[in-house]
Amino acid sequence: NAIRSTVASRSGGMSIAYSGEQLLVKSEEDPSVAVAVYAASGAMVMNLHLNLEAGHDRISVASLPAGIYVARVRDSEGNECATKFAKK
Repeated sequence: NAIRSTVASRSGGMSIAYSGEQLLVKSEEDPSVAVAVYAASGAMVMNLHLNLEAGHDRISVASLPAGIYVARVRDSEGNECATKFAKK
């Protein structure tokens, strides 16, 4: 039972959204992206580097405890977007 978020921002053909205990990451231009997830306290709780060969990927956040989080994706050119989500 999770609260869905909307895409908080789009930049450089990228987007990130939360749905069903997964982060949905898309990048139309740069397949090499870094994804970081931060707890409400500001502590980084997840840090991944992905190669989005298909232009998109899903990342499970099921292992994270209930709480408020911010997920941020950045490509190799510094374009960035983020979404805030609540996991129950």
